[in-house]
Amino acid sequence: MSFLKNYFKSKSFNYKKPYNLFDTRAKFFKPFIFIPIMVEKKCKDCGKEFEVLQYSRYPRKYCKKCSKARKKAYENVHLITADECEG
Repeated sequence: MSFLKNYFKSKSFNYKKPYNLFDTRAKFFKPFIFIPIMVEKKCKDCGKEFEVLQYSRYPRKYCKKCSKARKKAYENVHLITADECEG
């Protein structure tokens, strides 16, 4: 415990003046400006070109119209029987 008491009393522990996050002296955080970059892609279903973000976490493969239709079909997947499927 004496180590902690000495540390808090020392000059290296500055509790009155915390660093400003955008201060140039702060080494733990530098402001980063994100600029979205749009890229043209072709839809896998209809072949139409559409814009997407270049560095998105999950890149799109289908345009909004086709993805809406695919989502609607996927919601009704439990209604399909084995007889309707092609072998």
